[in-house]
Amino acid sequence: MPRHAFRKKVDETYKLLCGSNGLTKLSVTSNVIDVISDFFAVSKQSAAIRMLELGYQEAEEYCGTEATSNERTPRSNKKGSTAKYHLRPITRIQAFELYFSNDLLKAALDTGAFHFSDGYFVLNDSKYLLTNVSGEKILTEYAKKHLTECALDFSVRLVPDGLMHGLPSIMYRSDSIFREESTFEANTQNTELFNKSKDFEKKLKRSQATAITPAMWMKQRMEDEHWYETTFEEKTKLDKMNFSRVQGGTHKFTMRPLVAMGVGLCLDVSEMEEVLSLGGMTFIKGDREHEAYKYLFTAFYGKDIDECNEFLREVDVPLLGTQQRL
Repeated sequence: MPRHAFRKKVDETYKLLCGSNGLTKLSVTSNVIDVISDFFAVSKQSAAIRMLELGYQEAEEYCGTEATSNERTPRSNKKGSTAKYHLRPITRIQAFELYFSNDLLKAALDTGAFHFSDGYFVLNDSKYLLTNVSGEKILTEYAKKHLTECALDFSVRLVPDGLMHGLPSIMYRSDSIFREESTFEANTQNTELFNKSKDFEKKLKRSQATAITPAMWMKQRMEDEHWYETTFEEKTKLDKMNFSRVQGGTHKFTMRPLVAMGVGLCLDVSEMEEVLSLGGMTFIKGDREHEAYKYLFTAFYGKDIDECNEFLREVDVPLLGTQQRL
């Protein structure tokens, strides 16, 4: 669902449905989501989440699933000072900000055991995820009805926004204004899923005996995937010179071009870390650029280079490809 094409289709559909009938955008949003999901061949929830990501706030109430409606009911803590909505879907960008600052979330995602689908990070198991005809990971019907079993729990808590009428904002009033803040906590669900992810069986790694350098490792994978020069340029946004360097097998690549190749080859996080380690590199914790690149191999696993660059642009991290200074 590319940004510009998606927005164009949404705006055209709103204009068509609202027309001169005086209908509000909110009143026709459900119909807009139906049209968009059919047009892009995705689930209605995915369409709604993408709309919300791109600023269409009218779609927010359609981002959840019917199976989790009870779990998304507001709950108050013992002191009554916050209200929480559990198992709420989250956008990749919202999750990245938590990933950058939350050690538990970082540890869970870095195991490579979770894939992002329909607004949730779900255990990568055929019981919970399946691949559609477009190659996109989508939730199984079982997963939709058992999210507490397979999806990390991102909570949204309501936080008083500033001082109201001269009173401390912590006090609840009927006319108080609140803003939503995403959180990720070490609750029972997240702790159990983290323990499962530690035991997650990684994909069978290729032997390092024939992968002396990162370039040789990449060359072998590209041959396995039947890549040609044009394939390389399309999937990595790198130029012909970089392709020749891969074929030579001895060039000392820096992190960015290697990450671009990793995205193009749909590597998982453990494979990408293996490639970097062959070149004496690693993703540095606390470095926003490194953390964003590492995040691509979990939240954007299987996504193309353009969608990954769109995310990097939004979080103000250098893009991947030869057009950037490597």
